[in-house]
Amino acid sequence: MSCPESRFAALPASVSFEAGAALPVAGLTAWQALKGSMPLAGKRVLVLGGAGGVGHLAVQVGALVGR
Repeated sequence: MSCPESRFAALPASVSFEAGAALPVAGLTAWQALKGSMPLAGKRVLVLGGAGGVGHLAVQVGALVGR
């Protein structure tokens, strides 16, 4: 299976391979938690634990999708 180059992102030198590999797991978990409430425009979203990995990304997704 192949993937177009445009679907990839460069990993900054300051980010370890392990941390970069874990990011999609937290990001997809946040997305799945919010997708049942989509569209978010005009809605309020409460994220408990917004300082953790999944919570932080849920706040970011909610802010971007809720515009």
